[in-house]
Amino acid sequence: MSIIEKMISNTMVLFERSYTMTDAIHDWLTDNYDGGINETASGVNVTPARSLSLSVVYACVKIKSETIASLPLMVYKDLSPRGREKSGSHFLYKLLHDRPNPYMTSFQWRALMLTHKYLWGAGISEIEFDVAGNPKALWPLPPWRVEPLRSKNGDIFYKVYI
Repeated sequence: MSIIEKMISNTMVLFERSYTMTDAIHDWLTDNYDGGINETASGVNVTPARSLSLSVVYACVKIKSETIASLPLMVYKDLSPRGREKSGSHFLYKLLHDRPNPYMTSFQWRALMLTHKYLWGAGISEIEFDVAGNPKALWPLPPWRVEPLRSKNGDIFYKVYI
């Protein structure tokens, strides 16, 4: 497993403990992806953006996202079979715990990713790499502009509409 796959897996564990990244992508692909538009019995199309105009939806998403985003975030080092230990010196720690990009704090980024997850089904960020190939920044992508696709050999990739 690559460092990026581990990073993504750890990020998803933060959001859903019992749900793996593969499960989340599979469900997202197979749930008749329709861009987040769902028709109700009354015939009204309900979108995530439209649902946010309801104060109860806005409040629930805000409280849940900000509460979970405020929890401590640690990077762990796997010491199998002995278990794991906190690794504050890991190069991903600063990116995930302090500042995922120059314009957002970790709290802001995590709250946004959770908001996207609750309303659109996934919180997606583009990973910017430095010249050494290490993750340098996480840039949030609007989930309504990202389409998950599967290649003929079964690999999952994403089409981003700019």
